[in-house]
Amino acid sequence: MTEAQIKVGEPQPQIKQMSWFIGEWDIQSKMRKHEVGWVEDVCYSSVQPMLGGHALQERFWGMLGGEPIDAMSMRTFNETLDRWEQAWLDTSGHRIAVFYGEWDGEKFIGQSRDTVENPDAERKVREVFFDIEEDRFSWKLEMINKENPEWTPIWTLEYTRKD
Repeated sequence: MTEAQIKVGEPQPQIKQMSWFIGEWDIQSKMRKHEVGWVEDVCYSSVQPMLGGHALQERFWGMLGGEPIDAMSMRTFNETLDRWEQAWLDTSGHRIAVFYGEWDGEKFIGQSRDTVENPDAERKVREVFFDIEEDRFSWKLEMINKENPEWTPIWTLEYTRKD
């Protein structure tokens, strides 16, 4: 039996919430590095449906904070938990980062597994997709801790759809 002959069930309807993300993207990146301030780089992304449309796979590559990065991410909607789940792995960290997310009006907010499972942690991390349009959107990774009790961006991305 070939892969094309296998018929899987329909994906959850919530998967359509992220359909705008599918495509090829040029990205302007800004990452805050404590020793030098903000470092600007160029990155690229390709987001495609996978597993019969049940998930989205992102391939992300370029420069990050002045260093090369290669990364992969998989997102899906978990109907049992009624939330999005993401697993991210890149060449800079050597561990899988897991985020749980949901829509909040016009934004998508994903909190790190550590933040969700340990709400009293001294340091919390979240990602936010916002200003979403057909051919562009913004993303930021934010952190909060005892020294800085407000959500503060530590990495921003400006995605622009390739022609």
